[in-house]
Amino acid sequence: MNLSYRIEDNICIISIAGDCIYKRTFELVVYASKLLDDFSPRALILNLSDTESMDSTGLGSISSAFKTAQKKQMGFAICHMNSLVLEMFEAISLDKIIPNYATEAEAIASLES
Repeated sequence: MNLSYRIEDNICIISIAGDCIYKRTFELVVYASKLLDDFSPRALILNLSDTESMDSTGLGSISSAFKTAQKKQMGFAICHMNSLVLEMFEAISLDKIIPNYATEAEAIASLES
């Protein structure tokens, strides 16, 4: 799993590439927490366009990032989920709790309103 970020309009966008699975998911939690502390953005977007697979620990890491953003009273969204990841989200109803969008532009727009 490779993580990268950029800041756009005070929104931190983290791109997750590769497999978001068991042994690597803690990296996402630490990475996101550090960025939120360092930059204090108004929102966090997780871009999954290059995420190949995800397991339940990956879902847990995303839930953890969502909860951290909520505690800091900042917006949160996910974008570009592939069909397998979306299926996992729907199976446990995370899609009803965590805002998710087809594109990054839609996620950004949702956080600007």
